[in-house]
Amino acid sequence: MAGDIDPMRSLSALAICGTGAFASLSEWVINNRDSVADMPLAEVAEAAGVSETTVFRLAQQIGFSGYREMRVALAELRGVARGQKVSEQWMSKGHTDPYSAVINNTINVHSQMLRTTAVLAEPTALRATVKAIQEARVIQIFGFGSSTGPVVDLYQRLIRFGYVTNHYSDPHILTAVTANPPAGSLFFGISFSGQSKDVVDALTSSNRQGFPSVLITSHPDSAAGQLAKVVLGSAPAGAVGGSETVGTRISQLTIIEMICTGLALEHPRKNEFLRNAAIIEREIEKKRVAEQSPPRTASV
Repeated sequence: MAGDIDPMRSLSALAICGTGAFASLSEWVINNRDSVADMPLAEVAEAAGVSETTVFRLAQQIGFSGYREMRVALAELRGVARGQKVSEQWMSKGHTDPYSAVINNTINVHSQMLRTTAVLAEPTALRATVKAIQEARVIQIFGFGSSTGPVVDLYQRLIRFGYVTNHYSDPHILTAVTANPPAGSLFFGISFSGQSKDVVDALTSSNRQGFPSVLITSHPDSAAGQLAKVVLGSAPAGAVGGSETVGTRISQLTIIEMICTGLALEHPRKNEFLRNAAIIEREIEKKRVAEQSPPRTASV
């Protein structure tokens, strides 16, 4: 995984000891490491004057599965450096309260989680997810543990779009559903590890019956990631010190926001939907407790 490799140390060794295109490309990446974190493979190849295959092979040469994983690692390093710089500036201004540092560092860490999510996001996978939701008769959303919150969020968002949607965080009920799903079902899983047995079993069953599937996970190469027809990569837990229960949830919710934005853009009755959304908001507003004015004192 990206978090187990120090890309700068590996690139430096290759720049010094390597030969040919790998050595020169390594040196170029080192000198442009902040920019590379935001550049797709084709742009790096063009800017460095090498082939796309050379860029991909360089990433593998230093221990990554491919260019995307190397890019994530560089983004994480950039986030750490920025976080340290901001923290130093924060402390130099006389902020000594430890809870001020907690606030500052937490925001820095999770801002970097969002940047890492942007690196991992693939337009083709996002577009395929939007299309799969549009074509589904019923969307079966499932996830367990720390993924339960994002599961419920996606369910509530899709309900507002008017889609027929169910959500499951009970493995026994999910098993019953996957054993005999209604026609036109889309199975949509959310799993940080991609190794949850219940998620893997649900995707295995849906594949066997020929149903489409989507998965949000931090580990696309996991067992569930190998089964899902469409995989959306969320930021890994190790990204800049993020934790599974907080950092990855932020990344998962961000991906859900991307999906819903895509659905809004592609909605066949966009204007009608926007009107309906306004009606829903007004109805929800009626459910809120009205602000009460202080009781008036009777005049004598």
